[in-house]
Amino acid sequence: MNRYVGVALILLLMFSPAWAHVLAVTGTETETEDETEVEQETPEPTESKTATKEKEQAREAMKQRTETEREMAKDRIEEKKHNAELVRERNKKLAQRVHPRFDMLFARMLEHAVRIEQLVEKVRGKATTVGAGGTDVAEVTVLVDEASTNVTSAKQQLETLQTTYESAVGTEDPKTALESVLAGLKEVRQYMQDAHRQVRDAVKLLKSIVKSETVAAPTVTPVP
Repeated sequence: MNRYVGVALILLLMFSPAWAHVLAVTGTETETEDETEVEQETPEPTESKTATKEKEQAREAMKQRTETEREMAKDRIEEKKHNAELVRERNKKLAQRVHPRFDMLFARMLEHAVRIEQLVEKVRGKATTVGAGGTDVAEVTVLVDEASTNVTSAKQQLETLQTTYESAVGTEDPKTALESVLAGLKEVRQYMQDAHRQVRDAVKLLKSIVKSETVAAPTVTPVP
């Protein structure tokens, strides 16, 4: 009986307002301590630090890439300058080696054209003299005129080619221009060969006409 009374007293005390208050305060303190422990145990978020670090790394990589590209561009510019200098030096040596030869070639071909031109005019003069006596020299005149045209074309082509050559020597790529000059000189040579052949044919024809006129002339017997 006494045992049951003791238990009842204990229960009464536990559920009395004072005891309930103690229990409430104790529970609150326990929860506060638990929350504090949870807050202390919860780690701080590291996502923002990682993102910041990645951005810094990206900026650094971009900076290094920009510096590398700048250095590469600088190297390319220097290489172009160096190559241009080599080209200028090579062209200078080419001009020193080739220029006298081309000058001599132009002078020789022009001299040859002038000789053919003088020969054309000489044959023209003889044809005019023969024709003045009534002899038909029309074919001779045609050949002479054709020869004169070819000589004029040769001289004009030579003048143009010489100008082209002098301009090409100072360029960075004179090879193409010099090849064009050489091709043009072949045309000049052809003009002069044609002119020389036409003059030769004119001379032969004129001699043949003069000879035939002499043979055909009547012989006059002097009266005693």
